[in-house]
Amino acid sequence: MSRGELRKLRYRDGFWIDARKRVYLYWFKFLQHAERSADYTVDWSRYDGWGGAKEVLTSKFDAWWEAHWQELFGVRSEGESARYSVSSKAKADGIRYALLVYEADDGRRTNYEIAEEILRKNKRAGYLLTFGNDKDVVQSVIGRYKRTARQYLTNVCAGKLI
Repeated sequence: MSRGELRKLRYRDGFWIDARKRVYLYWFKFLQHAERSADYTVDWSRYDGWGGAKEVLTSKFDAWWEAHWQELFGVRSEGESARYSVSSKAKADGIRYALLVYEADDGRRTNYEIAEEILRKNKRAGYLLTFGNDKDVVQSVIGRYKRTARQYLTNVCAGKLI
């Protein structure tokens, strides 16, 4: 396999998927946020087979995943393409941090205060600790995650994550 090729993961029942399950969880959550937001309009015609807005908004991810993963994301052989694929650029931790920042941003707090809240609520958000108390750096990083979250929201409106 060449360096640039997308490598699939063997999932179960003889099927392969493009990424770890949690990447699809983050896609699902960004899709829910986009549908609930007045700032975004989801093109549901690009989500054939997902069950529609009502199902996505009212379902728990694991239940929804069990009903849809094989049809939407699974392939029988590593060389096939899924109906909905995830780019090899999809890095779970980066997507997760963008989601955490989006969910913590109420429009009233500074980027530094958003980082503090994320650290308080999430034991696995240690990446933010690597910046120490350098407020400028932390605020810059949170600002980048805000921009990235907006890009994910725009992308999910068009039927893709990345």
